[in-house]
Amino acid sequence: MPKTISIETALLQEKSNTPHEEALLNDVKRLFLNNRFHKKNVLENLKQYNTSFEFFDDDEMPEQGLFTQEQIKKTCIKYRFRFLPATTYKGEIPYEVHLKIQDLNTRYRKTSTHFKILSSEHFFTKKESRQQALFFAETWHGNYYLVHSWGTPYHNDRLLRCLPARNFETLLACFVVLSLLETALLPNKIISTDMRAGYFSMYRAAAWLHLFILQCGLATFFLMAAHFTFSANNWYKKPFSPQSQSLGANFF
Repeated sequence: MPKTISIETALLQEKSNTPHEEALLNDVKRLFLNNRFHKKNVLENLKQYNTSFEFFDDDEMPEQGLFTQEQIKKTCIKYRFRFLPATTYKGEIPYEVHLKIQDLNTRYRKTSTHFKILSSEHFFTKKESRQQALFFAETWHGNYYLVHSWGTPYHNDRLLRCLPARNFETLLACFVVLSLLETALLPNKIISTDMRAGYFSMYRAAAWLHLFILQCGLATFFLMAAHFTFSANNWYKKPFSPQSQSLGANFF
């Protein structure tokens, strides 16, 4: 089993799991947008037509490097990544990125100006970060083309570590499982002084309930104190500041 996981690999896995209905909906959206720039409709949509030269055409780009925003969103939530405008990053963009953008602009006759980076919160809050990052160029149909990837891949346990932080439901489910495991390990003499009580009894059920409530209460206190937000709510939001000391920045 590999010790690291690449963001690009995670994205490709998410892409392969995309439901057929979602792919069909994207095709319909693409046909609708293309129809707006048919010869007879160009004048009616002149403003959008003028800005179209700032985006790459999905039909011209290699399918392997194209990703929908929904696929990127799901990957960000699973691994607690951020998907932010390239200007958010205060560090130095690798020179290979500039060369690839120039090559794409020349090849497809574009002047692309809309770029985003996919990486962890730590990457955006530190000027010098070795963590892996993916550089994307936005396409005309609202998708994103992978231009370049650099940095050190993440440890393969990141998916498990970030599971509780996805949303409220996953956090609650983790507390349920954890309290069940803790309750299962407790000996009877700690749970109750009733010597006649068996392993499976109402005493053990009460112990589980109290452990569950205790963990939820402690988690609420510490997460609020650390300004913690779930991945489902912050995957597209900028970190508080370069000096951010949030739980997400420190742990993930």
